[in-house]
Amino acid sequence: MKIKEILAKYTIILKENKLITSPNLEAELLLSFALKKTREYLFSNLNKTINNSQVIKFNVYIQERLLSKPMAYIIGHKEFYGLDFNVNKNTLIPRPETELIIDELKHILDERLINNNKPIIVIDIGTGSGCIITTITKLFKKNKNIRFIASDISSNALQVAMKNAKKHNTDKQIDFLEGNLLEPIINNHRLDLICSDLFIISNLPYLTPTQVKNSPTIQHEPKTALISGSDGLKHYKELFTQLKSLLDKDLKQSNNQIIIMCEIDPSQSNTIQSLISRKIPSAKFRIKKDLARQDRLAIIQIINN
Repeated sequence: MKIKEILAKYTIILKENKLITSPNLEAELLLSFALKKTREYLFSNLNKTINNSQVIKFNVYIQERLLSKPMAYIIGHKEFYGLDFNVNKNTLIPRPETELIIDELKHILDERLINNNKPIIVIDIGTGSGCIITTITKLFKKNKNIRFIASDISSNALQVAMKNAKKHNTDKQIDFLEGNLLEPIINNHRLDLICSDLFIISNLPYLTPTQVKNSPTIQHEPKTALISGSDGLKHYKELFTQLKSLLDKDLKQSNNQIIIMCEIDPSQSNTIQSLISRKIPSAKFRIKKDLARQDRLAIIQIINN
């Protein structure tokens, strides 16, 4: 079959799945992946005939897509903040709304670095594919006053994150640690935490089992990266508990500025604020909306003195 015939045929087939909103584009991407060529190559060779083994491989990808397997898992990568990241079944697929963390943290760090030479540690909790910490490290890697640390409880996810850091030449700047939330960072960098301002970023699981069950587009993603207890807040509750303990013990006599950024479900903003108010009454709290005007990023500021 010729490339143009294959694209026409399989675009129609992909339209059978109503969740696929761009069947033309996806047919092109999957054929490019099967042929190990670019989309530009396809358009320049529409009359070229491809062999049966290539058609069979392409058809396998089409069938996976018809079963709603995410494109990112089929082709093995996803763009985030203009960078290409490897992903697999062990990691959450990077989403556009998460880029809000990068925008906000970049803005805050740019202002913070103007007249303040105190050491900074940027900490990514539950790093997954490493897209957040790798992106922010790439933006600030020339600043020797900033250290970058990332943790994840999944060793498989950390392998992907480290691979992505190496891909973008940030692996030497990021310390990847396996463990539960802040625990491995406290255990390995206790003295550094005391002497530095801390910028903690987290895109932890925040969905309920019901939300995941009712969302067909995310069924293939790891449930451990999506579900957080019955109320969607188990992980953030534990993070705030660990943070409270850190403040009361190791950071009690220090003079730190601490900023925490948490991606949340839009329905959770008031609950998150209440949680923080109970754990750390002196904390300042604000919400940033995403491009869809939904509450998406909880920003908590703590002046520890």
